[in-house]
Amino acid sequence: MTTIKNGRRILLIVGMHRSGTSLCGHLINTLGYDVTDKTGPAFDNPKGHWERSDAVAFHDRILAAMRRHWASPAHTAPLPPAWWGRPDIRAIRNEMISWLARLIETSPHFAIKDPRLSLLLPVWREICAELAIEADHIFCVRHPAQVVRSLVHRDKMAAVEAEFRWFIYNIRAVQGLGDAPVCVVPYEDWFAADSRNLGRITAYLNSPWRADDPMLRDAVGSIIDRDLRHDDGSVYPSAPLARLHGLLEEAAEPGRFSRELLAYAAAFSDFERLFPADAAAQTGPRAAAAKGAP
Repeated sequence: MTTIKNGRRILLIVGMHRSGTSLCGHLINTLGYDVTDKTGPAFDNPKGHWERSDAVAFHDRILAAMRRHWASPAHTAPLPPAWWGRPDIRAIRNEMISWLARLIETSPHFAIKDPRLSLLLPVWREICAELAIEADHIFCVRHPAQVVRSLVHRDKMAAVEAEFRWFIYNIRAVQGLGDAPVCVVPYEDWFAADSRNLGRITAYLNSPWRADDPMLRDAVGSIIDRDLRHDDGSVYPSAPLARLHGLLEEAAEPGRFSRELLAYAAAFSDFERLFPADAAAQTGPRAAAAKGAP
């Protein structure tokens, strides 16, 4: 298997769907990163998704292999123990290694954006280790009530299911990133103080761009379309979601998760072990618990 040992790095953009990952991918492309193989608007994102179709397809195959594709109620069910070591997942992982080895050789600044990364960081750790690539991470965070509102509108999803998905994506991203440095990018700051997010990103990436560079600010101004923001200030998240969101936002300035947040994620991981993965995959964790799954 091809191994790259030349000090290359890869940027992974994670975060729950509808949390600004596409906006961030667009911006990262402006900073000179190779982000996407396809540009242009999508039915649910007028500015485009700014992601690689091959990467999304790989991620979808991994989730489907565990019966956790997006349309399934089991999408957020507990993942099997050491799932990344399963033979079927390892086969997909090996395909991803070959795919990435070819692409990264031609690009000094390579990035992958996909919300599914939030769930699949363990397999990406293995991929990066195999290719001797160091990974940087940008974590896009958005107020849970606004993500829920957006998913209810786009996917006709029940609000309680959308809430749980927001929670699972964010908590698994925290579990996957651990205490490593991370650039946390609150969605709301793009509209209230975009220079704050620009400063975080350029500093984290050691970018030659200055956050106050007029050309960069003009580019950001063309990316951020305030007319596409549809937040509703009258909706509020449940207490657990509000607490997690607060802890995530607190991580934006230090660029690391607090001990409290890491303990919170670890406690939830312990809680998930109460649900047998195979039983939960049939119906989702709440339904499995209600049925008294053995």
